[in-house]
Amino acid sequence: MVLQDRFSGSGTTRVVAKAGGCERIIAGDLTIRVPILGRKMEQRLISDVASGYDRAAVIIREMLRER
Repeated sequence: MVLQDRFSGSGTTRVVAKAGGCERIIAGDLTIRVPILGRKMEQRLISDVASGYDRAAVIIREMLRER
């Protein structure tokens, strides 16, 4: 990874039962130490991760329907 010493993160992922399914909860800290751009990079990464999980949920639902 480029600028590896400028990135740090830690956290947990858990799945909680909800009516009609479940909810994945991701909690943690992400720090990007890059002057001026760090905040934008953090926001973009969080958005990309959320979009990835949304796409995965659609695929998993389709796979379950096919069963």
